[in-house]
Amino acid sequence: MSDLARGLRYLPVAMPTWDVDILFVQDDDGTLYVPVRLTCQALGVADPKGQIEKLQGEDGYPEALVELPIPTAGGIQSAVCIRKREGALWVGSINPKKVKPTVRGKLAEFKQDLLAAADRLLFGDMSGNPALPAVVRQPRVLIDMDCPRCGAGWTYTIDENGGHLHLREDEPGK
Repeated sequence: MSDLARGLRYLPVAMPTWDVDILFVQDDDGTLYVPVRLTCQALGVADPKGQIEKLQGEDGYPEALVELPIPTAGGIQSAVCIRKREGALWVGSINPKKVKPTVRGKLAEFKQDLLAAADRLLFGDMSGNPALPAVVRQPRVLIDMDCPRCGAGWTYTIDENGGHLHLREDEPGK
């Protein structure tokens, strides 16, 4: 068979948290792919073709898509597959209202977890002060101005405790 010649391995994976089974396809260099149509069927997405079109049109996804032979009830079929890494992001983009009821809550939770992970990656750990990333250690002056009437100097700084407006202790007008 052509799938054996290409060195593909088919790995059915049970996802008990979601109560679905997903088929992974591993190519000869170890890269894992997920068949889009089969994953849609497992999640209860009614329009797999629409999902494939969405993936083919998205920036960043086209290079993650490949056609691979997949075993189906009708024999080996060519199927659009997405690399596992991008597959996680794709699943997070699916509207929970478009999946079967048994998966809906789990998908909504997954989307929240995905948002939290993206937030941590982009802004860092913000425990202690959710308004500022932990990387803000030294106070930074954002605005330094003098009052045009009295010449008093004002400085707006931001630090790990938030933003602060201060009257400068120096002489008016610097």
